[in-house]
Amino acid sequence: MAAQASDYDRVLQDTLDHIHHPPITSDSAYNFARLSLLDALGTAIANVSSADPICRRLIGPIVSGTTVLCGFRLPGTSFELDPVKGAFDLSSLISHHHSNLSGPPSTPPLPPSSILGALLATADWLSRTRTPPPTGVPQRTFLTVQIEAYELYGCLAAHNPSLSPTLLAEVTATACVAHLLELPEDDALAALSNAWADAGALRVSGAARQSCDVADAAARAVQHALLAQRGQAGVPGVLGAERWGVQDAVLGGMEVRLPPGVYGGLEKNAYFQMVPAAWWAVSAVEAALGLVHVLQERELSVEKDVQNIIVRTTRAGKRSYAGGSGLGGAERRRGDLGFVVAVVLLLEGEMVEEGDYEDGSAWATDPRVEALRGRMIVVEDEEFTRGYDDEGTRSAANGIKLLLSVDEEVPERVVEFPVGHPKREDTTVMVVEKFRKNLQKGDFSDERVAEILERVEVDDAEVADFVDLFWKWE
Repeated sequence: MAAQASDYDRVLQDTLDHIHHPPITSDSAYNFARLSLLDALGTAIANVSSADPICRRLIGPIVSGTTVLCGFRLPGTSFELDPVKGAFDLSSLISHHHSNLSGPPSTPPLPPSSILGALLATADWLSRTRTPPPTGVPQRTFLTVQIEAYELYGCLAAHNPSLSPTLLAEVTATACVAHLLELPEDDALAALSNAWADAGALRVSGAARQSCDVADAAARAVQHALLAQRGQAGVPGVLGAERWGVQDAVLGGMEVRLPPGVYGGLEKNAYFQMVPAAWWAVSAVEAALGLVHVLQERELSVEKDVQNIIVRTTRAGKRSYAGGSGLGGAERRRGDLGFVVAVVLLLEGEMVEEGDYEDGSAWATDPRVEALRGRMIVVEDEEFTRGYDDEGTRSAANGIKLLLSVDEEVPERVVEFPVGHPKREDTTVMVVEKFRKNLQKGDFSDERVAEILERVEVDDAEVADFVDLFWKWE
């Protein structure tokens, strides 16, 4: 006999209740969702248009040359894919380099917009296959599910900080894909239980597969929902069963928590990644750029005239600083406050780029970088840390001061709210400009970009028609 709703853990029911909370009426939430959708798709276009083999070898049909009739049209390509592979591919393109929207600083370091891969692949496929027309997925419906996904992920992450962010992304995506598929409650619970049963980590600590964790999670979320739609059995007690449940077998007895209620305000806490650096280092990049201009005005050299670099930062920034030890791999360089600041100072006014962190970059082996890192004194400022952790502030401040070899100093420059922060008035304008530049990398015309920016505002337009604007027709 099929499992009933009462057979499943209460947390699973609370998850579905969250997805079906009272209608979202906040205009700012929908505006934020549109902006984050554009940012995610722009990031995907930039990544698929790059020469990065790690990114490009992952996308496309598993068996070359196969096409899915009325499948998901992967942005920036001519591929038509089933929604499972489409979810994997789009999430890979969005999350590569982690250069788009992310959640509040205190949540696990997984951009919630990576979940969009599962949602958009499913919604686009549904828009093309539902009959009779018009029974597709309107953009307003998609944006609503997108907002619900962001809020659900944020709540799960906030109340279960020791759980894998990849697992939380899979659970979130499964619940929201089930909602898009309009699954009955029992089927939705079955899908969710199977997502929780995947509790083993999909993320590895190194190698190229590290960037595939959320793509794996997105694909499995869609797969679980589609199999549940076909009658796949669930796992009653997947969390709370004694000894064999996830809480006992995987979490050492720790309970999974999701307090009931309506959540909101992600648009006031999440931030857009405008600078290719870890979030705790972005304001340091801005501060360092300002100091470079001061040095240039005074005709001073960072290599010859700067004796020490004093950096005040948050606890997160202090932990990221590896001191004098070497840094192996792009991810470690990208996250190391000292490496980022040193490269920005040596670039003499130019912005750091993703390629600067790669093993093949000149900066990876440049002795000047290590020399500057050796002159740094990085200290935690408790006030900065409080602002970083405080839910009402969510700052990510850094202050940098240069001590010169002639017993002088370049006064400290402090940046409290980095570019891309919701409290910065220039965030929306800069995200749209970033989107334009990313689409230029994919050879999209100005006319097409303008059409996309206009279409994203049309709530009753079909998701499939919107996705078509990003597809490369053969």
